[in-house]
Amino acid sequence: MRRTLKLCDFVDHVPPPPVNMAAGDSHLFAPRKKLPSGPVYLQEHENVFALSCVLLADRHGRAMEQSSNPYTSTFPVPGLQRRAKREVLMTRYFTPTLPEALWFVDRSYPNYWHWLCESLPRLFLARRAGVTAPLILPRRIGEVGFAMRVLEVMGEEPLFTGRKIGFFVKKLYVPEHPSHREFSLPSHNHEVINDFAEFIKERVGIPDGPMRKIYISRARAARRRIIGEEAVIDLLRRHGYEDIYLEELDFKEQVRTFAKTSHLVSLHGAGLANMMFMPPGGRVMEILHPRNTSLIFRDLALAKKADYYALLGEQVVEPGKSDLNSDVKVEISSFSSELDAFDKNDAVRSHG
Repeated sequence: MRRTLKLCDFVDHVPPPPVNMAAGDSHLFAPRKKLPSGPVYLQEHENVFALSCVLLADRHGRAMEQSSNPYTSTFPVPGLQRRAKREVLMTRYFTPTLPEALWFVDRSYPNYWHWLCESLPRLFLARRAGVTAPLILPRRIGEVGFAMRVLEVMGEEPLFTGRKIGFFVKKLYVPEHPSHREFSLPSHNHEVINDFAEFIKERVGIPDGPMRKIYISRARAARRRIIGEEAVIDLLRRHGYEDIYLEELDFKEQVRTFAKTSHLVSLHGAGLANMMFMPPGGRVMEILHPRNTSLIFRDLALAKKADYYALLGEQVVEPGKSDLNSDVKVEISSFSSELDAFDKNDAVRSHG
């Protein structure tokens, strides 16, 4: 492996606590440690298997660490090693060799936030640096609707692996991750996130129109919903918010919606990744419960220079449901007070 083109730099920014944090909640939003900065490069690998199981393997069939989330995965994983060797055997005999290709995914890509904020910026950086090699992807990504719609907007026409077979590539380009990706220490690459968002908005086209105040409903989600959401929506509507269901909007409509959003309220969920398309200096309120105060969207709000508020609800504990996937109850009178402060024009800024 060679590290060739420098794609960008990673510079860490530690997100501040929520604007509305109560003194008694400071332990829930304790600052994380600052992460080391450094350059991000394009890697070049020779004689590599790119497999349908979202693994890369060397010419001997050994799974490569570039297949994993570099901050949370331990290699080698015996089960994945065995799977890689089986696919390598099939690929060696049944698929043609590609002289060169580009690969930017690993095994942590599947949901909307991972795809939009972690995976696709790698593709964006490689193309911006002038890499023109054909894009290859695991077949399973071609079956994920939102993934394909974003690739279409980017002008990509990928080649897909078979179901249990891959490609052998003479020279494979793999852009490194521009962001730190460990869940307990998430840190988006602010410059890359904003450059990528502007690229997408330019490709989609943003019509003129007034700014909007948006609430994302998760009522149709299989997990992590607000119990008694009708009262929450009623209060938000009285404050001038529109409630939307992302399931009803295609990707371009989502980009156009959030490009004109000044105030965003949502329960914790992947739909909050769309704040990357908001204009800088907006406001974001994330509804959480005390056992799930994730840093992910607080950090993304900082990247967008947005004021970040956290509304702590009550966790609805159910057998078999993790803290991450629990439903939440919101106390309406407390929410009303928080929303009044959130909507005021003289709120204290939470970023530089």
